[in-house]
Amino acid sequence: MDALGRLDPEASPTVPLLFTGAPPPLADPPPWHVTPKSVLLFWGNIERIAVTERIALESLLAEALHAEALDWLGLDAEGQALGEPWS
Repeated sequence: MDALGRLDPEASPTVPLLFTGAPPPLADPPPWHVTPKSVLLFWGNIERIAVTERIALESLLAEALHAEALDWLGLDAEGQALGEPWS
């Protein structure tokens, strides 16, 4: 929970994971050439979500990684650009 509170802006306590590092620009080079520095897994949140929503751990992590990758690339759920990531 400490890592969630240190983020700016502060992240929700229901966030299962976050990519760290600077997201890629939407211009050159292609954004998939820039990878996150690391992935923070919030196991307490993951466990709480899996139990309360009755989701298999594998499905929960796959959905969370997909959503975080879209956010990292500055895309919405349909793959459309949102503008500069983290703006």
